[in-house]
Amino acid sequence: RSSDLIIDDEFELYSVLCQDANGRGRECAYCLARKWTPDLFLFIIASLVQSAPSIKLKVKCITVGVCIREVTSVQAVLPCSRVQMCRDQVLEMLLIKDRKST
Repeated sequence: RSSDLIIDDEFELYSVLCQDANGRGRECAYCLARKWTPDLFLFIIASLVQSAPSIKLKVKCITVGVCIREVTSVQAVLPCSRVQMCRDQVLEMLLIKDRKST
């Protein structure tokens, strides 16, 4: 079908969700990038702040996947935020490690 989006296996589509005034998650940014692009997470966050500078001091919490390694750099871009790992991914990772050790 012409409406299907086919992305090469070398690319991944990332999305940024923000919580609106009603407490609902809203997609506010997308990034199509080559897999294993270095510093991609920081690039996405910095690009979002550059596009909407007023959010820089409003972001209080940011949830990331367990594969994100640039967590400490977020403080420079979003100084009022704290970073937390996605709970479901952490639990899944712990379960996998537990199964491997038994």
